[in-house]
Order: sequence, then structure tokens, then C-alpha cells
Amino acid sequence: MVAGGLTGAVTATPANAAPSPVDVASCVKPTGALAFRGQRGVHGVDPDTVTRAEARAVQSMLDRPSMRSAGTALPDVVTIPVRAHAIDGTHRADHYISDSKIRASIKVLNDAYAGKQSEESAATRYVFKLTTTSHSRNDHWYHLTPDTKYDHAMKRTLHRGGSTALNLYFVKPPASTGLLGWSSFPWDYAGHPNLDGVVINVGSVPGGSIKDYNLGDTATHEVGHWMGLLHTFSDYGVCEDNDGVDDTPVQRTPSNGCPTGADTCPASPGTDPIHNFMDYSYDSCMYEFTGGQTQRMDQAWAEWRDPS
Repeated sequence: MVAGGLTGAVTATPANAAPSPVDVASCVKPTGALAFRGQRGVHGVDPDTVTRAEARAVQSMLDRPSMRSAGTALPDVVTIPVRAHAIDGTHRADHYISDSKIRASIKVLNDAYAGKQSEESAATRYVFKLTTTSHSRNDHWYHLTPDTKYDHAMKRTLHRGGSTALNLYFVKPPASTGLLGWSSFPWDYAGHPNLDGVVINVGSVPGGSIKDYNLGDTATHEVGHWMGLLHTFSDYGVCEDNDGVDDTPVQRTPSNGCPTGADTCPASPGTDPIHNFMDYSYDSCMYEFTGGQTQRMDQAWAEWRDPS
């Protein structure tokens, strides 16, 4: 998370100017002793950190009975059109992500959100349908990083659809960043709709090149942010508040690998939710959403994405 809070206030950015800050959830690959993919680590301050004030502001909005979501009945199945954007660089070694890997990524999303990755996972009402795929060749876009003028320019150029359309951008950030992907949040849509969407490192798709993170669940995790979920772990290093979901045990720090039995908040009930899609475990270790998380998705969808 970068400065700018939850107001969603953003203005057009000239090509030669610094971008306006927006809310971005950004996730990076753990590196050695850095036991998490984001926050303040060896790569500096990641735009992943959600302040306590921001998390509480969102929760306060969702808890108000006057919220639009309180009186909204969603259909049993909500189909989300996916607008995929394959970005390529100009060097010979660069290449577009294949259409088959894009389709494989959508299948992983659908399996995860249908609760098919494990018997323990709650099923959601959301189904993802690939509707269009665009192809662009641009070095700046291919190797971009979050919340930069190139990130903004790519999205403003390629974004298609309204609040219910998921724009997926496949890029290759510099390896030194460790970035797996990043996402906007639903409460930001009204303020800057053309910046809405999810960016995925091509190395993290099914069969990708990033060891331990190449089963496709980076997209599952980032789309979780797009749907309104926060990390299960604390973005501010304490054993309270965390993600605002009652049935995910509190967790002080992100997981690395698959640390069975980890308990970073021993005074609170339950061990760390290492198998939850919104933690930072290896893809092979992440395979579930909770019922509380599906309820939060529904609230966020009804409040900020459902146009009816």
C-alpha cells in the first residue's frame, strides 16, 4: 500500500510526471531470511502494506448497516468476464505468455474460487470467464513495477469493461524485485476505474519459471485482493485486527514455504492459516478460502462492484 489511503483520489498523470499514488496490494517472492513476500524487506518498502487505519476504515464501511451491500441479494452464480492482456518485450528472448497458459490460469482461478483445491475450502459464488485477450509489445510495460507511470499508462491504454470486469495483465517485472503480482482494491474503483485490475508475473502462472510459485495461485491471491480480501497476516506486525475476517486466526507475520504448526500469535486461538490463499505460503501449500472470506467478498462485491 502506498500513501493515498482509501479516498481513491487520482488525477491523470502526464507521461513525464511522477504517478499519483493509488492503493495497490503487491506481493513478492520470499528471499532467504526474508520470511514473507512483501512489507518492509530486502527490496525496500513494498506498496503492499495496509495501515491499521486503512484496514479499519474499510471494515467500518462494511460493518455499517446503511451500506449498499446490506440490502443487496447476489445471484447464486456471479460470472466475471476476464479481459486478459499479454504483454511482451522487444528483445528476442522475450515472448508473450501463451494462450494455453492464460486459459490454464483461468482454470486455476475457477477451481480455487469453487473450493475445488481442497475439501477444507469454502466455495464462492464467483466464476471467471475469459472473454478477450489482447497482445502488446512494449519494454516499459513488460518490465514494469507497481504504481509507476508505466503501470498507469499500460492500464489506462488497455483496460476494458466496467466495475465487474477483471483485467488481468501478464508481465515480467525485474527479477531483482521478487514481484509475483499486484492488484487494485474494489473500494478504489470509483476514483480511478482505468487503473483497476490485477498484474501477474508470467513466471508465476501454471508451469512458469518461479520455483515454488508456479502453480497459478499468485493469480488466486491477487484476485482475492481485487475482491476485497486483505492478507491473513498482519501488515503492521501485531496480533489483532489483521484481515477483518473472524474465522481466519490472527497471524503476526507472513508464512514462507509450508510451515506446518506455525503459530506467530500463540496467545490467540488457532495456528497460522498457512493454507489460506491470502497468506504467502508456497503455491502447493495454499488451497483454501474460509466461509468468512467468502462473505467479505460478497459484501465488497455488492458495495463496490455490483452495478445493479
